[in-house]
Amino acid sequence: MKCILHIGLMKTGTTLLQKWLYQNQQALSAQRIWLSDSLGSPDNYLFTAYFNDQLDDWSRYMKINTLEERRAYFKGFLERLKLEIDEQSKSHDVFIITPKNLNFCFTQSDEFKPLTDFLHGNFDDVRVVCYFRNQFDFAVSGYSEKVKHSSVFDLETYLKEATPESYHFNYLAIADNWSSAFGRDHCDFKIFDKAKFFEGDLRKDFLNSLGCQIDHARLNFCLDSANESLSPLVASGYRAINSVFPTWDPIDGGLHRPNFDLKATVNSIDSLQKGKIASAARAEIEEIFDDANTAFFTKYFNGPNQFKSRIVDAKPEVQFSQSEVERIVFDLLSTILPLKLPGGSLKDGDADYLRDIAVKIENDKELALEDCLALMKLAQRARPSGPFISWKVQDYESRLVAKGKAVPSATHGANRSALSRLFSRFWQTRE
Repeated sequence: MKCILHIGLMKTGTTLLQKWLYQNQQALSAQRIWLSDSLGSPDNYLFTAYFNDQLDDWSRYMKINTLEERRAYFKGFLERLKLEIDEQSKSHDVFIITPKNLNFCFTQSDEFKPLTDFLHGNFDDVRVVCYFRNQFDFAVSGYSEKVKHSSVFDLETYLKEATPESYHFNYLAIADNWSSAFGRDHCDFKIFDKAKFFEGDLRKDFLNSLGCQIDHARLNFCLDSANESLSPLVASGYRAINSVFPTWDPIDGGLHRPNFDLKATVNSIDSLQKGKIASAARAEIEEIFDDANTAFFTKYFNGPNQFKSRIVDAKPEVQFSQSEVERIVFDLLSTILPLKLPGGSLKDGDADYLRDIAVKIENDKELALEDCLALMKLAQRARPSGPFISWKVQDYESRLVAKGKAVPSATHGANRSALSRLFSRFWQTRE
């Protein structure tokens, strides 16, 4: 059985390709091409996580804090994968592995051995497929990806990282490592350029790398875009959010929900979507990489530096009319202001309720119906549209009235939502 290992460098259509492949999982299986669900779909993140011997963003997301916890999580992982490979080799000829961020795990040649030992020990043939993109385009598009995650830097600051000394921009170093690990003849290095794709289509171009006959008519090609870059205005909004609410929760180390929710809110504002992130630094960056790229293309493509475009990008200045600016301000504030409601933050009265209830629980004392109502009203402010919560509030109030007890007034201000709670803190720092 042949393994196709797709090394998806950032911003080379990797997300599109991964989603499209899994969209066609059954149709490809019918043509003897296997895509595994056990590796995590559609980006096979578990494959990367297993072979990465460091605690990374995936570990933080999973709240895995030590290497011991990581080893416990993956206990038996390789054994299960080996069984899957053995089973699927009976009915399939190709096993595609398209892992997210795998290239970030290996920067030195001696780091590849566990990966190569596993693949060579379980497949008859291993082929590496990797697309490379002009470093300027890669950096500008990659900036959007960085801001989506955690970056607070502007574009020009980020572009300073685009140097041959940075491994992830040095294609000669990357190609040397993968060809040394798997053999030059087993590496299919390609240029990420629509003009160079088979029939101008990245998906069909990748299928050509599999080395088998595929009936394209049996596949669904409706999905043609994914992981689109941010607009300049949305990117600026994301940077501001990252600076106030870090991507990772400072308390429990997991994903910081307010960061995620605020970005979704900003991205939903249509008037912020105008324009594309751009820079006038193309000629400068292409010149910086000229020597490294010349060596890369000479060694692996037997030709000249194809990334020397000699095209100078004029930095476009997106012009906004007065009415468009007014619309942006209106849309932004009308979206954000509802998150800041009167009494939107916890106050002393709320602390009294929570303190007293916590002490009762600590001392194994029975909670009263009034305590239940107080907590449920706090929950109602956090989720005002929750039908069960609303029903329980009414239920508790009715039961108190039936007992001839006074219904407590609403507590002094819990949060409308987890998002508004954190956002209210953001506003308080400015009041």
